[in-house]
Amino acid sequence: MKHKKPLIGVTPGLAGPSERREFSRTSNVLYCGADYVNRIHEAGGVPVLLTITDDSDSVAAMVAMMDGLLLTGGEDVHPAHYGQEPLMPEMVAMAERDRFEIELLKQFVVTEKPILAICRGHQVLNVALGGSLIQDIPSLNGITHHSRARRHRRRPIT
Repeated sequence: MKHKKPLIGVTPGLAGPSERREFSRTSNVLYCGADYVNRIHEAGGVPVLLTITDDSDSVAAMVAMMDGLLLTGGEDVHPAHYGQEPLMPEMVAMAERDRFEIELLKQFVVTEKPILAICRGHQVLNVALGGSLIQDIPSLNGITHHSRARRHRRRPIT
């Protein structure tokens, strides 16, 4: 009997229509960074890009099929999901993605299947489980999102 590779659901980013993109001037685009799927392949899994939906039954079907979940990075979760008003009116948030990922997590958590949350994924996981967030950390203590520290190249394990 062949060993079944685990199916890992990957949450997509969502970009609205843009005149700057030839392929999506009038429609939304779902996207995913290649590094996410490449790392899943390298670990022996099969990445499956999920589709954003408000249909709870469709979310349940996705959850049932997946062996694990990767919550990817992206824009901030809208503060309304954790009971706050936005501090910055220019905040970029994707309401459809927020609703989808929160519902996905609520259903996924009860399965006790593994979840890996990266960047925005941490925020969504926290909010879906009833937590709150600090909207603008730099205004509190000057810390910025991106480190200026030199990044080290990965070296093979010997």
